[in-house]
Amino acid sequence: MKIGIIGAHGRMGKALSETAKEEGIEIGALIEKQGVESENAKYFYDIREAIPYCDIFLEFTTPSATLENTKKLIENPKPYVVGTTGLEDIHFNEFKRLSEKVPVFYSPNMSIGIHIIAGFLNKFSKFLKDFELEIMEIHHTKKKDAPSGTALYLFNEWKENVNKEAKPVFGRREKKEKNEVAIFGLRVGNTPGEHTLYISKGDEVIEIKHKVYSRKVFARGALFVAKRIINMEKGFYTFKDILREV
Repeated sequence: MKIGIIGAHGRMGKALSETAKEEGIEIGALIEKQGVESENAKYFYDIREAIPYCDIFLEFTTPSATLENTKKLIENPKPYVVGTTGLEDIHFNEFKRLSEKVPVFYSPNMSIGIHIIAGFLNKFSKFLKDFELEIMEIHHTKKKDAPSGTALYLFNEWKENVNKEAKPVFGRREKKEKNEVAIFGLRVGNTPGEHTLYISKGDEVIEIKHKVYSRKVFARGALFVAKRIINMEKGFYTFKDILREV
């Protein structure tokens, strides 16, 4: 398997490169935006130029770059793993178009641990119906989106599995209303990612915390996914599909 890393000069791109080398995975191409240079790497500035050298692409960039690259892959299909956060409906519409030709995977968080938490909410949903939820997320000061895609993902898992009337509020300045789930975001130093769920019912609180100390956690998760979807049928996949196959 030869991988193409889109956003290769970024934090996640570098973590992917290092982790791929550690796992003996061949890097077919490094892709970056025009103007980004490195003494230690040669970059392609257009994904279309890298397609002949790669079996699958992995992308952690910006919403605008992800949209542009998805459109280019629709014309030149290759399996695609995306971890870019802050995406909107237009991105998923393009993912759907590409997934009619090749396997496409998306997750706002590539840590398997986060999806174990989501599985907990699903498995024990009937016992959590009378509980309430608040979410705290902490990331590095240069993170561009807030709240984090993972915090929104965990909220949506709660809404889907536990309380279909749940509604998010970002921060809190007033009394908590019924069905409200407050999502708080902090930006602290170089923190790669931390999420805490506070699940409460009166005098009882369940606190679930997930902490990441290195971006290699996300890189290992993305490579774990890439190894699996490269041989799967065309379609759109999430971690629920991948973990079901394990």
